[in-house]
Amino acid sequence: MKNSTFAGLALLCSVVPAVYSEVDFWEVTKAEIYDQTADHTVPESAVNWVLYAAVETMDPGDATSVVLEGGNISGSYAFDQDGAYWELLVEYSSAAAMESELPGEDDYRLILTGAGGSITQEFSFGENNFPEIPFLIGEGFSQAAELDLADPLELYWNNPESETAMTVQISEGSLLEGDEFFYEEMDENHIGSWDLGPGLTNELYTGAIEFVHGTNYFGSGFSADGEITFNRLTQFPVQWVNHAVQGDDFNDNTVDTGKWQELFADEGQSLSETNGQLECSSNLNSEGDVAWKWNAGNLSLTQDWSVALDVNCLVDSASMTNREFWFGLALLADGDLDGVMTMEYLLNEWGQR
Repeated sequence: MKNSTFAGLALLCSVVPAVYSEVDFWEVTKAEIYDQTADHTVPESAVNWVLYAAVETMDPGDATSVVLEGGNISGSYAFDQDGAYWELLVEYSSAAAMESELPGEDDYRLILTGAGGSITQEFSFGENNFPEIPFLIGEGFSQAAELDLADPLELYWNNPESETAMTVQISEGSLLEGDEFFYEEMDENHIGSWDLGPGLTNELYTGAIEFVHGTNYFGSGFSADGEITFNRLTQFPVQWVNHAVQGDDFNDNTVDTGKWQELFADEGQSLSETNGQLECSSNLNSEGDVAWKWNAGNLSLTQDWSVALDVNCLVDSASMTNREFWFGLALLADGDLDGVMTMEYLLNEWGQR
């Protein structure tokens, strides 16, 4: 392939070699994206098809634009700049749509324009060389959807074929639009113990395993070698929850009265444990309110919360036999007795002590 763009510029502009040498790395990728939906299950078909390309220069000012043209692309695709990094992402509705615009046998051109002119890197994809489909093995899918912050993150996947590179990433939000949270190249078939640190919320993240078949491509135009790769990524939901929250379900005939703390109590009202149950008692001719709090732990991962129980007793002083109990259950942020969620119940005991 004749690099007519660079040859012409070399005759006209002596500063072209400076631009020519400012490319540090470049890559172009055809990718298929899959969704895993169950444990130890290979996804049946791709859900997205993507063209990804990147050009990295030595410094942010080394280029003013980067475009891709060739194949059946109408015109050209312009790259987005992030400092010295230029990226392109094009999504397709099907494998056929991607292959129609990007035939493997056609020629393509990456054109970088800078202060000294433009330089062109030519390439072709050749025959598609996608790796096998990666997927989580064992119970990794269900475990990733409900991870305990107290435990290390450890996932396993199928062993890739020889000469297949692997990466794992976790993104905030969707895979293609979210911010990258964690990324590491792997040479093992599992992720070891990661200390992900405190402060994570319970929002949903997206994990992805990526298998890559790549070919080094001689950088005759950019004077920097690049890569042409065929990638398959399988994404899966990742969510952190806190399983360390403790509670009292009153189902084991024991009550941890040591963790039930009194918030307030009117005269004559009290809380006691009787046969494994919390019971509210009061003097027959007294009315009042009593409340206790159980420390529910770090429900939000950043804020301690408590569950509060409130019992209000009204007595008919005339008959001394008509009582009404109001039971309130509230979820409280520590230090906030107003609560953020309250459930109330009314129990009428007519003719009973």
